[in-house]
Amino acid sequence: MTLVSSAPRFQKQHERQKDAAQSRKLLSLLALETEALKASDRRQLRHLAVNNARKLVEYGHGIFFTRDFARGLNGDRWRIRTVSSQAVVDKTSPFVTWLDGKIAEVVDGDNVQCVDLAPSQSSHTDEAPIYPFPHGLWIPLAGDAALFYTRKTPWEEGEQRLIERLCEAYGCAWKALHPVREKHEQRGTPKKLGRVLAAFFAIVLVWPVSMSTLAPAEVVARSPQIVSAPINGVIEKIHSPPGAYVEEGDIIATYVDTDARNEFALMSGELEVAAANLEKTTLAAFGDSDVKRDIRLMQSELSLAERRQKYAQEKLQYTILRAQSAGVLVYSDKDDWSGRPVSVGERILTIANPANVELAIEAPMNSAKSLAAGARIKLFLDSDPLLSVQAKLLRSNSRPEPTPEGGLAYHSVAAFEDDATPRIGERGVAKIYGARAPLGFWLLRRPIVSIRQFAGI
Repeated sequence: MTLVSSAPRFQKQHERQKDAAQSRKLLSLLALETEALKASDRRQLRHLAVNNARKLVEYGHGIFFTRDFARGLNGDRWRIRTVSSQAVVDKTSPFVTWLDGKIAEVVDGDNVQCVDLAPSQSSHTDEAPIYPFPHGLWIPLAGDAALFYTRKTPWEEGEQRLIERLCEAYGCAWKALHPVREKHEQRGTPKKLGRVLAAFFAIVLVWPVSMSTLAPAEVVARSPQIVSAPINGVIEKIHSPPGAYVEEGDIIATYVDTDARNEFALMSGELEVAAANLEKTTLAAFGDSDVKRDIRLMQSELSLAERRQKYAQEKLQYTILRAQSAGVLVYSDKDDWSGRPVSVGERILTIANPANVELAIEAPMNSAKSLAAGARIKLFLDSDPLLSVQAKLLRSNSRPEPTPEGGLAYHSVAAFEDDATPRIGERGVAKIYGARAPLGFWLLRRPIVSIRQFAGI
């Protein structure tokens, strides 16, 4: 009787949970539609469409396509304009080249359709890419644009209806932001118009702008604690994974301590023997005066045995590495260190304070004039390319140094402003603002440098 009476209550609870989930989906849909209609330009709208739709449904990649209306035998062609989690699309990358060709083969550009991106058994080769999100959903927008969402699992009908409804809002915003061309009557003579244009371009060329340069950057820890090998030996294991938080005094790594334990036991035995010999010699000295001369020798051997035991004990203690301060562990991988021999002073890992970070920049060689202390910097993280983080340049090397990629760069360090604390290890692009100069010089500086290098003047 209890099970029968409780079943309707469970059913009602399930229905309430289902209604609450649908309400959350509806609120997310309304918020995303409002966000799309407030977009200031098409570039912002493209990034919103490929990144923020995850608040409504789960997907792997979001790609924004635009159509090139071409004449001739080739007809229209869809091209990738924006990819989720990427600030700039590299049109020469293998992924973009493969997806462009795949879309041209399987997509009817004017209709909503689900696309299977998995290679067939007959067409699969060793050179074909293995794409992890084989289930795609193609949704055209306003005739000249389309959105393509891919995921690992097939698209359910309810999810497809939600994303189609959201894309209707994206399509309306896309059409509203379309540039309108207006026809103006030609006023004045061509000569007068030429003078006006010449004056306009002259003003533009002398208009002062800030010299700027772009450079790759990474968020690193400021003044981290470096944990190095105190003795020669073999690392048995590191107890915490990379990124784990440890307190002061926690064990972070241990050596293989077989030799150290055996040496300590051997030195302890030698100490006991030396103590026994000294005691035996001292007792024998009461009856034999010649034995008194051996007491000092026995004392020296006891002192030496004590020092050897102390050294073996310290060496055994060094087989356990403890954290000297609280922070997160920064190193490659636990498996890279298990069973690895190390020498004294070799760097094993670092312990960093996640709230105490700075920005490491590899500025190109032609940006020396922009690397003045206090220069303003905007950091665009790869994980959030739409927002910038403000920073200020602290110092820069006086001469370029080799980079891991084989080039030369000025290694610079910047401090974040407004208490910004990105996660350690995040990478992005830093825009460094230097001194102000006329726009004409900023546009012509590279051609001038190339001419001088070619002419040798």
